[in-house]
Amino acid sequence: PRPGCFGNVDISLAPPVTMQQQGGGGFPPRGHGPDKKRLVMADARKSYTNNWTTPLTTAPCSNPTYCLYAACCAQCAAYSQRKEIMFNDLTNYTCCNGDMCISGRVGEKSCPEFCLCCEVCCCFPSAVATSRFMIQDEQRVENTKCDNFIIGFMLCLNQLACLFRIAAMISGNDEIQQIADILDCIADITYCTVCACMQTQQQQQLKQRDPNARPPSSNNPMAPPPPPRTNHPK
Repeated sequence: PRPGCFGNVDISLAPPVTMQQQGGGGFPPRGHGPDKKRLVMADARKSYTNNWTTPLTTAPCSNPTYCLYAACCAQCAAYSQRKEIMFNDLTNYTCCNGDMCISGRVGEKSCPEFCLCCEVCCCFPSAVATSRFMIQDEQRVENTKCDNFIIGFMLCLNQLACLFRIAAMISGNDEIQQIADILDCIADITYCTVCACMQTQQQQQLKQRDPNARPPSSNNPMAPPPPPRTNHPK
């Protein structure tokens, strides 16, 4: 691989990304709210051109053991994956990587392991999404249209099930109640399946990280990780 590459992932042409936009647990200063951060991150991601090493549709086949693990022990997989993303160093950990209003204010510095455990148990969807964004920002990876469709379908199905559940509660109609039950079941199965595939895809992508990559310096935790050092093949 060429210098500036994570395995077969080229980052040499990508713009620099701040710690607020990639792995390492940085969060914005007090003067910048989560909304502004999301806008900055969304704008930066428009320039990403690298693809996921493993498509979301084939992720279970690429690593069936991990996919089964992510399906049966989803929170454990999310916890270990976030630690790996952060180089097994939670010194700079903040809840959801600074995307929540409580990020940096719930004692992460004093007990990051416990706080991460609470995040993956109480805010599992946000935990998986945060890890995904951190990998994308570090390796400049963009979702495919198929990825976005699958994830969007999962979210819409959950919202539809919620609407029918509310309608059933208000109306007391047995038929609507049955439809709500069916939608709940389908939404739950879809949710568990897609989340397991997402975590598997993300785990496969982490294998492309340069083994020489290191976390930011403790003297400057807001800085992005240093670029990997690789040699030209002879």
